[in-house]
This record gives sequence, structure tokens and C-alpha cells, in this order.
Amino acid sequence: MFMMYIKLLTCLCLVLLKSVECEEFCKIVADNEVRDGVYSQNIVKRSSGPQHLKIILSYNLTYSNLEYYSKIKKAMKKAAGYWEKALIVKVKKGDTLLARRMCINDYNVIDTNDNISYCEESQCMKQRTCHNAIIPNDYLSACYEQRNRKKTQSFPEGRGIAPNELLIIATNNNSECREYIASIATYCEKDPNTKRPFIGEVNFCLNETQTLQSTDQYLANIARHEIAHVLGFHPALFNDLPDLDYSFRLPNNDPRPVQNITLSWLSARGNFSIQKTIIRLPKMLKEARRHFGCDELQGIELIDNHFSYRIMGYDLMTRSTSTKSYVSNITLAYFEDTGIYDVNYSMANRFTWGKGLGCDFVMKSCLEYIRNRQSRGQGIQPFCNKPDEIKCLNSERAFGYCQLSRHDTELPTKNQYMDSSFHVPSNETQYYGGPRHYDYCPFLEKYQVDENRTSSCTSNISVIPDLRTNVYFEDLGRNSTCFEHTEMIYDFHPVTIPNLRTASCHKFDCSEGFLWIIIKEERYKCPIEGGVIKFAVELENASVFTNMTCPKCQEICKKTKCQSLG
Repeated sequence: MFMMYIKLLTCLCLVLLKSVECEEFCKIVADNEVRDGVYSQNIVKRSSGPQHLKIILSYNLTYSNLEYYSKIKKAMKKAAGYWEKALIVKVKKGDTLLARRMCINDYNVIDTNDNISYCEESQCMKQRTCHNAIIPNDYLSACYEQRNRKKTQSFPEGRGIAPNELLIIATNNNSECREYIASIATYCEKDPNTKRPFIGEVNFCLNETQTLQSTDQYLANIARHEIAHVLGFHPALFNDLPDLDYSFRLPNNDPRPVQNITLSWLSARGNFSIQKTIIRLPKMLKEARRHFGCDELQGIELIDNHFSYRIMGYDLMTRSTSTKSYVSNITLAYFEDTGIYDVNYSMANRFTWGKGLGCDFVMKSCLEYIRNRQSRGQGIQPFCNKPDEIKCLNSERAFGYCQLSRHDTELPTKNQYMDSSFHVPSNETQYYGGPRHYDYCPFLEKYQVDENRTSSCTSNISVIPDLRTNVYFEDLGRNSTCFEHTEMIYDFHPVTIPNLRTASCHKFDCSEGFLWIIIKEERYKCPIEGGVIKFAVELENASVFTNMTCPKCQEICKKTKCQSLG
């Protein structure tokens, strides 16, 4: 029994360690070298009109491990396949596109007689690069040099890129990689007519060891995020967006989709006027207003040319990427608003961050949102007020821990949100807050429970109900959800061990008019209006017990499955 106790104690200690997924950030190269491509001199008859996006993948990787190359290639292929299904290119001109091969002095002269550019008093460059990537000759234009007053072709025209194609060159150049930068993206060639990017680079910064240790889903999400930048979620394309219609402009009459607005911002130190950068586009704003339930929303906040974390949470186009990143309707609507693409909205993921939380959530500080919710007797999710507390997420079947901690230095006055409703030392409130990139707002975050699973209850992973590996008797899958409880106590008589996690995943059933929690194949009936039930189980050498909190039946089950109180 003593050895059993030691093994269990070790297991419990390991469970208490939160394996939090490291925040990895994306860097956009706002490349000043984005050039207009050229159309082929060879006439190829292609139809215009909508055509499915096709992504051509090229690899310029240095590696010593074949498995590394295989993982990068798999991630890029999966991500490219997603965007090929999600976007349809509005082809206006059916000509083949090419990157212009430049002259050594970067000066091309165009002959007005035959419209052919050539290098005068110079030579054609042997290569063209897209940022750090060498563009294959197949995608370069012909190049002519003037010799003895005659134009001579030095390089032939490549086969080019069809008007619905995108060439992406995957690289792993670390010259611009910094700590916490997972990847870098840019595009360098655009259609001179539609402004559609047609050549770009995705650079992976993770080294071989980090890559091999990363899950396939994580790498695929990095690739999916970076390909979105190459497709046009990029400051260069922001600048190419047409001016807003007069009827769609804000009272400031600013015609540009990306603009600054002023918000009233409440902190525990008073009211402030702060500036936020937003992107305002009609279809995107329509989707955002519908999602958040706020008709007054002016636009989606941008931070470093990405969506704001506070507003968009786990959306793919916030700055950090993880296994839990989703493509929302809002993101897809951006691509439709560019005028370059039609969008297949069935490819959007289920996105629940901030859904239906109203204008307080998207237009006010998290402190004002929290105070307003508390005054109405409502919950404050996705925000939280107790460091490291673990709770079920209202928006999805998962649990998260409260990202609220002490910072090394005082927070900016406008971001000092801690008042008496937060469980932090009263003499240190100026140091406490959430992550900087969430405007210091504390929030509940899903996390990596162990190397095999996240805190999502719907993961398709088999969890064996064994005392040493599954101390919460959890089940995962589509028939499981999150339930909160008090500390789960293991009583070894006389030694007791409290297990501090206060939420876990279990099967549930909606039948006979009630919600049932299923643990170790035993069924526990919940009160219709929710409440606390006792859970206890006898093991060979210990008793285990806790108090489970049942939500209201209709919060989990369909209304028709719940017994009427009337």
C-alpha cells in the first residue's frame, strides 16, 4: 500500500503541473519589394471568371534530418489544401503571370514599339528572390539585353503561373528569426491588374528539434496562418484595398479601411481615452457584428497587422499560432472583402470566442465588461479573476486555467484592472494582470494537459481509466463535456491527498428528462436546474470523493430532452 501511495503521489504532482503551450509568434515582412508581375508574351487562352485557387509548393530548405523535411512538407500540403477549398479566385484576365527578371542596375527600359522591356547598359540578373527565397526560373519572365543597339534575349520566359495559381516557397532561413518567432511570411509579386499576390515565401523559424517535437496539427496551423498572409492578410494588401464607400465611412470620414479610432477605457485607476487601430470592411464587419452581437461595432482591432487577441481570441489570424487556432467566418469575410476572392464559408471552423457577448466585450475594457456582467449577475467569461483557477469554458467543451499573474514591473496605468473583485494581494494590484498581448486582460485559456492531449473534452484520444494515469476518471470524445467540482480527495486511511484541478472531462447523457454524468460507467443524475451532487468511489486501497457541480440541463442538452418544471 505504501508503494501504491508513493506512485499515486508522484502521479498527482505531475498532473498539477500545467503543461502550457508556449506562445509562438508570427512576423510579417512588410516588404517594400512587392512588385507588379508581368503577363506572358506567349498567348495562352484561358477563361476568365471564378476559378478554384491552386497553390504550387516549392521547397528551399536546409536540413540534416529527413523527418524534419517530411513534417514541414506535410504541414504545408495540409494547409495549402485547406485554402484551396476555402478560396475561389476572381479571374479577370486569363493571361499567365510571371515575376519580372530584373536588370543588375534594377532599371528596365520598355521599348514603345513592341512593349518589351530590356536592360540598357546593363545585364539581366541571373536570379530573382522573393525576400530570402530564390524564385525558380520556371516563374520568371524573359529578359533582354541591349547589345550593339539590338535587343538580345539572355533568358527565356518560364512557363509562368496561371491566373488562379499561387506559388509559395517554403524556407528555413534563420537570419531574421528571433526568440518566440515561429515563422515569417511575405509576398513579393502581385497581379498588376487585380493586385492578387501570386508569389510568396513562408519561412519556418523552428529548428529541427523544435519541429520534430511539434505536433502535426501545430505545424499545419503555422503553415495555414502564414499562407493566409501570402494570400493577402498583409499590410501591403491593406494599402491596396479600395477606399470605403461614403455610406460606409465613420463620422470622421476616413476613406481607408485601416484607420485609428478613440475608445473610452476604464481601468481601476480611472477613465482613459485610448487609440486603437481597426480594419473596417463591409462583409467582415457584418460577420463580426453578428458573431459578437454588437451592431455598433466599428471594426476589428489590429495589433501588428494581426487581429487583436482580446477581441478575436483563438482566431487563426491573431499573432500567435497553436493547436487551438480556428478560421472564423470573420477571417474568411476579409478575403471576400479584398475583391480578389470568393469564399466558401462552409470551410470556417466553429468559432466561439466572444460569441454573443455584446458591445461591452468588443468596445470596452475587460474591467468595464466584468463589472457590467457582475452587476447583472452574469458570468465574466472568457475573462477570470482568480490566478490559476481552473474552470469549464462556457463557449466550448473544455476547461481552462486563469491567465492572471504577477508581472515584474507595474502595468501601464490604463491596463491596471485589479480591484476588490480580483483575488490578488491588495497592495500589489498594479503588478497583476493577464498577458500583455491580451491588453493585460486575464482570461481562461485552454492548455496542454500532457504530451498527448489538451484540455479539450472532445479530443479523439482514448484515456484509460487507470488510477496511475487518469486520476480524474476522465473520458474524452464527442459524448464528453466539462464538469466543475471541488478538489478530488484520495483518502488512503489515514493519509489524504487533495487533487487540485477543479474541472475535468466526463461522458454525459440526455435521457429520461435529465442530464446524467457518467463516471467509471456509473450514471449520476443532475437536478434539472443544476446543483451539486456527490461523487464517491471505493478503490482497492483508497476512497475517492468530490462534489460535482451540475449545470442546468438545458445548458448541455436540447430543451426537448429536459424535463419541464411546470
